[in-house]
Amino acid sequence: MKKGLSIAAIIALVLLNVVQYMCYNYPYKLVAEAIPDEETAIAVGKAVLIATYDKDMIMNQEPFSARYDEQKKYWVVTGTWPDNPNLVGGLGAVCIRKSDGKVVKITHGL
Repeated sequence: MKKGLSIAAIIALVLLNVVQYMCYNYPYKLVAEAIPDEETAIAVGKAVLIATYDKDMIMNQEPFSARYDEQKKYWVVTGTWPDNPNLVGGLGAVCIRKSDGKVVKITHGL
């Protein structure tokens, strides 16, 4: 039987030291709310809508607005109807959970 540490034990010790070093030298900030305000909600909501639908169609719905639904605990981000009577369809809308930024619902039918 060989004496000393196995390769797996050595790797585990190295990884443990790296994790400890990172924890002490690169502190992180705990985020209480991923989407804390209207401005952040609009920025995230626009990015989600543009990634999902046609960019020009979504950008024609500026300015965007956001309202916080206290009961459901998420932001509702919607576009604004363009001043064009020939347009058909609906507005882009996205619901984003305030606590973690999860997209709860996305639609283009409001």
